[in-house]
Amino acid sequence: AYKENPSKFIDGLYSMSLNDSLGLPIVGEGKAVIPDPRIKNNRWSGIALQWMAYGYGVSLTPLQTLTFYNGIANNGVMVKPRFVDQIRSLGDVKNQKLPVEVLNASICSEETLSKVQALLKGAVEKPWGTARNIYNPEFAVSGKTGTCQVDYTKDEVQYVSSFVGYFPSEKPKYSCRDVVHSSNKRKGYYGNRVA
Repeated sequence: AYKENPSKFIDGLYSMSLNDSLGLPIVGEGKAVIPDPRIKNNRWSGIALQWMAYGYGVSLTPLQTLTFYNGIANNGVMVKPRFVDQIRSLGDVKNQKLPVEVLNASICSEETLSKVQALLKGAVEKPWGTARNIYNPEFAVSGKTGTCQVDYTKDEVQYVSSFVGYFPSEKPKYSCRDVVHSSNKRKGYYGNRVA
């Protein structure tokens, strides 16, 4: 990887960006799409930045999104998702613990990280937060809701509702990414209600 892109290595560690593949050991990982004015592929326009602020024009798989949020929860260290933690043989007392692979040792500055962590916690904790309905005083959850319109060409617009987050906010142990396609709109379609 160093020969292909030496600028992505910082202090000997590969520094993955959001539009890079996670390099998962399974077939079929989707390709991330993030418009970039430096890349001539007709994805950048005069309104691309404004659309990106709302999540439109950007495409990440749920696992790619969760990996990024795990980096936020992990104080800026983004690690490669593992489907297997260790390998054990029947009757063998030795376990083969699989190593943690760091994709990016620092996804942003400490100042930015602190602000993002506070915003994600506030989205659940604050009365005006989009995920206030999942607030629980017993433990703090940090995360972000999402609501996306799809099927514009059909007579009736459908929605994709989502939530991604981690908890407890201060010392995260768990994270989740929930995506619901075409929910029953009579019961709700916003990310905070459905996902």
